[in-house]
Amino acid sequence: MTSRTRGLVGLTTILGVFACSGARSPALEPKSSFQPVGSALLERHDVPGAVIAQIELGQVVSVEGLGYADLETETPVTGDTVFQAGSVSKSVAAWALMKLAQEERIELDIPLTYYLRPWPLPSTPQSALLTLRRVLSHTGGTNVPGYLGFGPGENVQTLRESIRGATDAHDARLEIERTPGTDWKYSGGGYTLAELVAEVVSGRHFPDLAYRTVLAPLGMTRSSFRRPGSRTPHRLATSYAKDATPVPLRRYAARAAAGLYTTGNDLAKWVAALLVGPAPQLPGRGVITPHTVAMMLSPQPASDCDLLFSGCRFGLGYALARLDGTRDEMLVYHPGDNLPGWHSFVAAIPSRRSGFAILTNGAGGRALRLDAFCTWLASQNSGTLPECQGGRYVAPKSAD
Repeated sequence: MTSRTRGLVGLTTILGVFACSGARSPALEPKSSFQPVGSALLERHDVPGAVIAQIELGQVVSVEGLGYADLETETPVTGDTVFQAGSVSKSVAAWALMKLAQEERIELDIPLTYYLRPWPLPSTPQSALLTLRRVLSHTGGTNVPGYLGFGPGENVQTLRESIRGATDAHDARLEIERTPGTDWKYSGGGYTLAELVAEVVSGRHFPDLAYRTVLAPLGMTRSSFRRPGSRTPHRLATSYAKDATPVPLRRYAARAAAGLYTTGNDLAKWVAALLVGPAPQLPGRGVITPHTVAMMLSPQPASDCDLLFSGCRFGLGYALARLDGTRDEMLVYHPGDNLPGWHSFVAAIPSRRSGFAILTNGAGGRALRLDAFCTWLASQNSGTLPECQGGRYVAPKSAD
């Protein structure tokens, strides 16, 4: 175990300590506002708009819109502006999947072949090793890292069609390329398979399942794994390429992997729900139990990863990184990228009951979100990460 990952095993203990604290919190203010630096961040990275949320003591304390949701109409970004969340979808989808596991409708360690008949992947001896735990921690050995989506006029595939050959992922067929449980390899395709399992065991389409079991109970009523309907087009942001040209909205067959639409206000509620809130609000907020949250935030076997921060490990739906300069404080996080223009990032420090979320609508948002995160991390008076230097993100040398 490296010095960066040492202490991750104590995360469930940390959650337990704070779950017993429960003192009511007074009205809070964010430790820093992004309004003074917002214009500079948008200009530096050529991003039309962003929304940034902060959580303190398990409650949302600020949601700040910056810039424009649409350049042509000069519509400003607000807390209710709808963005695509990219791969942050995976972490939200993991709540729905863990809810099914909590209800014993699916088991974390039973082969997924038990739930899917006929088995949609090439049948090999490795198939019997692929479980929901390994899919959620990206240790299942499956391919298809991500999806490009379907543009206007293109037919969106069904889940089974996508698994057999995803036309928005260079016609890649989902396969097990490495022995499950032996190492970490990021796979959006694995989450697509888990989405199909969720539909089979629940008898519901995944967007309905997620809304009913996670989004609505948390008050995320403006979020959906479906494209916003005709009643809400004025709230949907436009995304932009690097040269500031608008990008037509793309749809996703792989909704659990990349299909979430959400707002700053809604995403902040979900990040806060991961933390102990004002008494008697516990992690999971009654949607999933504190025990389930603790499992999700525990590093899984063979999950050493390099997702943005060196020395990270993976839980169930979340990446985990130990903060330098602390004994056991952990950063829980996940990035999101629907190329070219949608970029997001969520993070939390459970021991401090603090959190951060950002959604952006421009190609430069991929860098902006991390600079904004590093600025937020510095305001927490907690530990540090080597990649955060002077309020900016510097990619680790091992990154591609």
